[in-house]
This record gives sequence, C-alpha cells and structure tokens, in this order.
Amino acid sequence: MNATPDPPKNILTVRARLGEAPCWVEAEQLLYWVDIYNHRVHQFSPATGAHQFFEVGDVVGCIAPAGDRRLIIAQRNQLAFLNTQSSEVTPILAIADTPPGTRLQ
Repeated sequence: MNATPDPPKNILTVRARLGEAPCWVEAEQLLYWVDIYNHRVHQFSPATGAHQFFEVGDVVGCIAPAGDRRLIIAQRNQLAFLNTQSSEVTPILAIADTPPGTRLQ
C-alpha cells in the first residue's frame, strides 16, 4: 500500500524581522524562538494553538531552557533569565566593551 503523506500545513502565522533559534522544551511541550531585532521571545503551544511573545528590551540572539518556566537568553551584551510566567528579564552576566552591532549567539 502506498500512502501519500499529508501536505504540510501552516499552523501559525507570525511576522518577525529576523526569526531564529527554535527551541523545543519537552517538559512544557512548548516551542520557543526569538525575533532578534524586534526584541522578542515567542512561545507556541502546538496542543492548544496558543501563541504569545515576551518583550525582552534588546536584541536577543538565542535561548535555552533553564528550569521550570525559565529561559536563559543571550542578548547584545548580557546573559539573562526570562521568566515565562512573569515576563521578567533578570540579568545574569554583563559582557563589557562589546563593539557596536554585537549580539551574543
């Protein structure tokens, strides 16, 4: 039997200036990604279709899970935690003397 796979479907339409760094968090069953130049971290739930984003105040180059409802984010000249329940950004480490146009990745 030859089964034809279903064609891919668009499940979310989101505009971004530069969307990158998808990160699946298994424990939360959520997909996160960054919109670098709009200074946002996006969150999407495939199970519910819910989408939201967090304003992080500066460019964000990449993200990684960092515990319960928390991400570590790499920005222009710092590492910070993003609490995805409160939207609070808490600096961890500042990187001194970064040239203009720099962003951590």
